[in-house]
Amino acid sequence: MRGGYYPEARVSCEIVDLRGAVGLTVMLKMRKVVTLRMCDGRTRGILKLRGYNTMQITKRCFLIAILGLALVQSSMAQGVMEFMEKTYSFEQIREDGGSVTHSFTFKNTGNAPVVIKQVSSSCGCTVSDWSKEPVLPGKEGFVAGTFNPMGRPGNFSKSLTVVSNAEPEREVLYLTGNVIPRARSKQEQYPYHMGQIWASVSFLSLPRVLHDGTTEGTLGLYNGGSKAEEVKFVMVPKSVMLSEKQLTLEPGEERLLRVVVDGSKVQQWGYTTEKFVCEVQNEKYPVELGFNRDENFAGWSEQERNNAPVATVETKEIDFGPVRHGDVLRGSFEMRNDGKGVLCIRRVQSNCSCVAVEVGKEKLKPNARTKVSVAFNTEGYRGEQVKDISLITNDPQQRYVRLRVLADVR
Repeated sequence: MRGGYYPEARVSCEIVDLRGAVGLTVMLKMRKVVTLRMCDGRTRGILKLRGYNTMQITKRCFLIAILGLALVQSSMAQGVMEFMEKTYSFEQIREDGGSVTHSFTFKNTGNAPVVIKQVSSSCGCTVSDWSKEPVLPGKEGFVAGTFNPMGRPGNFSKSLTVVSNAEPEREVLYLTGNVIPRARSKQEQYPYHMGQIWASVSFLSLPRVLHDGTTEGTLGLYNGGSKAEEVKFVMVPKSVMLSEKQLTLEPGEERLLRVVVDGSKVQQWGYTTEKFVCEVQNEKYPVELGFNRDENFAGWSEQERNNAPVATVETKEIDFGPVRHGDVLRGSFEMRNDGKGVLCIRRVQSNCSCVAVEVGKEKLKPNARTKVSVAFNTEGYRGEQVKDISLITNDPQQRYVRLRVLADVR
């Protein structure tokens, strides 16, 4: 057919990527539409054409096929971040030596530009920087972290979470090392002042305690005054034992108070706190203790372990994606007991008060299920959010069932 106008005329053509990976079919129908399809049948685009003769259609068919192939190849393009290293150790650094910086280098080994959207650090002591411009295929970019050691003696491990359009979407980098403490004055060694008696801390963090064991720590005390001073320890809970009920310190004298926690007398499971009071000159100064209390399964027999409950959660993460600031996001997890004993959910803890958690049933017989409902109030939060939830159970293989809620609050 040449020239003229043929309302019923149809022309089809097909073009295939030389690598055999991509096929594209272009169908034209007069007074209808042009449809571009991938070889797997997915429609990739629609164009309207009206009033062309068959010769014009044939020419346009070829042009559209070429454009369509470019569209398909574009849809398959993906940047890939390949880091030379994901953990860097500063080894030994001095606390008073100033901030230290390390730059993590990555190469884009993909076939599309890499754009870093956000880099968040696990601590305010770590400042991040990164390549702000798109990193083209074959080129290199960077993510840098600066750590301030002041006031942070001892070992450290800080993370940088990189969010980008690349594969994978999230990468976690780590800065580690050991901070050598600087010489400290008495004021710095004993910052908690109770009159002229100074203490090393007002909050004492203790190692984990088992439900049938003990854990302990020490509280440093110093007389910063010009005369002898007496300290009494009152309102001590039954779970806490102190090496002294009271003591007297001479001017400039230092003493260590031994603090022991009896796990069998603590009521809560998981992370919990206790408190006692130091009385100086009739004034009361609280000292808080923080620790984790876990069940001791070490003495269980093989039969007890075989008959134990098994906590199972198939999906441990809910990603709400982009959401509006101020929305309350609701979702749920399902937990079941795949073991032979009764599963007890002893306590629920979250790393943020913005997340409310409700458990349907706290005790599950074998094969029973329950729903764990969560509500994340985004008021006051913006950007990429990650909230962790812990379910404390009597499963000897999984004391803590870790769940996670994610959202991009805009």
